[in-house]
Amino acid sequence: MPQFFTFGEVREKVKNDLDLIDEDFITQSTMNGFIEEAIDEAESHIHTIYEDYFLTKSTITLETGRVLYPLPSNIYGTKIRKLLYSNGSLKYEIKPVVYLASTIDIQTDEDYAYVLVNPNLAFTADTDASNVITNLISTSDIEVGVAVSGPNIPDGTVVTDIISSTSVEISQNATSVDTGVLFKFGGFHLQFFPTSRERGVITIWYLRQANKPVTTEITEIDNTVVDIPDFSSFVIQYVKMRCYEFEGHPNTVKAIQDVKELRENMVATLTAKVVDENNKIPMDLDFYWDFDYDSYF
Repeated sequence: MPQFFTFGEVREKVKNDLDLIDEDFITQSTMNGFIEEAIDEAESHIHTIYEDYFLTKSTITLETGRVLYPLPSNIYGTKIRKLLYSNGSLKYEIKPVVYLASTIDIQTDEDYAYVLVNPNLAFTADTDASNVITNLISTSDIEVGVAVSGPNIPDGTVVTDIISSTSVEISQNATSVDTGVLFKFGGFHLQFFPTSRERGVITIWYLRQANKPVTTEITEIDNTVVDIPDFSSFVIQYVKMRCYEFEGHPNTVKAIQDVKELRENMVATLTAKVVDENNKIPMDLDFYWDFDYDSYF
């Protein structure tokens, strides 16, 4: 059965196994970097060979008049599998728009369709530690729902209203007063056609990213789970190998070979999970071949 480790436990196991407990040559941030390398490689193999390993779902609540909806923060690239709409007894799959020109003819009572868009806007503006950004040069290209980032803007903040030609309301308060700083409005979003007209719920099935370690140096405690338990041994051995390389240790060659073997096992395990499309049993026709037609003529 796969064993779940936290990233803190991974660091502690590597330190214990390599007798690094009382050493500070390899810092926590350095080891976190090694862990991220291991996760990135495992994640790449998983998405290449058996990406359904990371299949998950989330929900989006529609808001009347809202134009853009950010993708889940942990989505891998823009890998969406399905969008399923639900509002009472009305349920259907939301399909992507095939021809962009058709969006101008979509009527307000039609089933939703979607387009994946990536607005990329940047403006200098001001905040006063409230939920309003002021003194924008223009708001004409900013849509309700677009993600906002900038100094002292909490993660996950989006535009909730266009107040004027120079001001927008955002979903979370800025954490300080700033003047003339750069704000970015963008990232991949879902845009629905027609524009949201009621408060329905959309289930989004997508492929997620693997968890990554906390990068702080303040504490050794990191209870984030390594969420590829089938391959945690690969992650641990990879980190050991990189520690040996970092120190110029004579065990480096052996560690590289161990990682190679675990990598090959990982690829074999993932390959075995791929659904074999050749799963139909051919019809047994022996009865027809054995049948004595001559006796009936």
